[in-house]
Amino acid sequence: MISHKSPGFLAGQPQRDPYEARALFQEKTIQCLVLGNYTEPPVYTVETLIVYCLGEHFQNPDAQVGSWMIVGLIVKAAMRLGFHRDASHYSNISTFRGEMQRRLWSIITHLDIATSSAIGLPRMIKEDMYDTQSPRNLYDEDFDEHVTELPPPRPNGVITPIGFVIVKDELILVSGMIVDQANSTKQISYEEITKLDKLLEDAYQNRIPEFMKVRTLEDLKTGDVEMRVRKFSVDLLYHKARCVLHRKFLIPPKSSTVPIYPYSTKSCVDSAMRILQSQMLLHLETRPGKPLHEHKWKTTSLMTQDFLLAAMLICLYLSHSSSETFAAASATQNEFPISWSKDEMLQALDDSFLIWDSSKCASKEALKAARALKAMLIRIRNAEPTAVVSQVLPQTVPVVSSGPIYSNPGKLSRGSNIGV
Repeated sequence: MISHKSPGFLAGQPQRDPYEARALFQEKTIQCLVLGNYTEPPVYTVETLIVYCLGEHFQNPDAQVGSWMIVGLIVKAAMRLGFHRDASHYSNISTFRGEMQRRLWSIITHLDIATSSAIGLPRMIKEDMYDTQSPRNLYDEDFDEHVTELPPPRPNGVITPIGFVIVKDELILVSGMIVDQANSTKQISYEEITKLDKLLEDAYQNRIPEFMKVRTLEDLKTGDVEMRVRKFSVDLLYHKARCVLHRKFLIPPKSSTVPIYPYSTKSCVDSAMRILQSQMLLHLETRPGKPLHEHKWKTTSLMTQDFLLAAMLICLYLSHSSSETFAAASATQNEFPISWSKDEMLQALDDSFLIWDSSKCASKEALKAARALKAMLIRIRNAEPTAVVSQVLPQTVPVVSSGPIYSNPGKLSRGSNIGV
C-alpha cells in the first residue's frame, strides 16, 4: 500500500493509516524479540527476526547496512537453534518442525547472499557450514503438526509457494561460490572461472524448469502475473551471477590492447544488456494500470543494485572499446563476437539513466546512479552535458519511479535499537 499508494487487495477493509500501522507492527515485533530474549533464542525467534528484517528493508528503496547486520543476527540465531544441521539428525524434532526449519534455512541462505551482494561484503554462510537438506515441494495443506512422515514432494512442474524458493536454490548455491571468488583477497585463476561458469550453466540449463526460464524478453510478457515476477527473479539472478563471475576479465589489462578473454567479454556484455533491457521492461510494466503495478514493491534495492552493476559494466566496456586498437582487436575475435552495436548499448544506457533520474528524489542510490551514468555517457560520447541523454522514451510513456516512494522515512527510528 505504501509503495504504490493503492489499497490493493485490502480495499474496503477497516484499516488505520499504513505508516502508523507499519510503525506499530515494527514496534511490537521489537518488543516481542526483547521480551523473548533473542540473544538466547527461544522457538520462533528466527521467524520473528525475519519479519522484523523485511519490515525494515522495505521501508527504504536503498541498500542498507542495517539490513545486512540484521541478517547476521538471523544467521546466528538460526545456527544457535541448530537450523544449519538437518533435522533428521535429531529425534526430538518433530517431522513438521524439521520441514519448517528446512524452509527457513533455505530462505536465510537467500537473504544472506542478497543482502551481502547489495552492499559488497562477503556472505556469512558457506556450503561447508551446513548439511540441511532442501525443503520438499509441498503445499502448506499437504502436512501439519500431526504428521509423522512427510508426503512425497509434488512434481517439479508444480510450483508451490516454497517451490519457487527450491528452484532458486539451484542458482543460489552456485551464486554463493561466485560471490566468494569475487570477494576473495587471493588471485583467482581463469581455470577456476571456467569451472564456475560450467556449474552456473548446468544449474540454469539442466535444473531450472523450462517454464521458469527466460529465453527472450517476450517470455517476461506472457503468463500470469505471479509467474512473470518469478521468471524475472530467476533470470535476473542468473545474469547477475554471470556479470559478477566474468567482470574481472571484461577488458584486457593495461599491458595489452587485445581482449585476452573474449568469452568473458561476451558473457559480461550479453548478461549486462539483458539486465538493462529487463530494467526497462519492468519499469514500463509496473506503471499504474499495468499488470505488474501491484508488485512494484518487490522492486527493492536488492534489484536496483543489479541494474546499476549492469550499467557500469556496459560503460566500462564502451569506454575501452572506443579505442581504435581495442575495437580492431575485438573484431578479430570471431569465436565469441559481441552481438550488440555501440548504438544499442548507448540506447540501453540512456533508458537506464532516465529511469534512475526519475527516481532520484525518492532514493539516494538513484541520485548517485543518475550522476554516475550521466558522467560516463558524457565521457563515452565526448559531448556537452546538455546533449548526453536524448528523449529515448515515447512521450506517451510517463517516467515514474521504479522503486517504492516513502514520504515518512523517519517513522521507524526506534528499530535501530534492535542490534544493541
